[in-house]
Amino acid sequence: MHDDRTCQLLRAILTAAREYSPGPVTLDDVANHPLVRNLIPARPELTEQWNELSARGYLENFADSNGELRLITVKGRDQIMQTVDRDFFIWGRHGQPPKHTN
Repeated sequence: MHDDRTCQLLRAILTAAREYSPGPVTLDDVANHPLVRNLIPARPELTEQWNELSARGYLENFADSNGELRLITVKGRDQIMQTVDRDFFIWGRHGQPPKHTN
């Protein structure tokens, strides 16, 4: 599990992406969003979390942009709007723990 600050950064990235929707957003757009700037992430950390959000389906690549432009998905929007249970990956200890299957 990652720490609270990383969870804050994930939520800040998704919030920035939601505010640009329905249009696409770039990593630079996200980096300049006040919620992200206030966390002062190093560029490699921001890039890592940006890519992780995409890999987990919270963001998706915009057509023909080679991953430079991304859109927030319904899954990402639902987490920020809190219309579904809080995902443990996004909310950390404030979310729902993963369900164990036997």
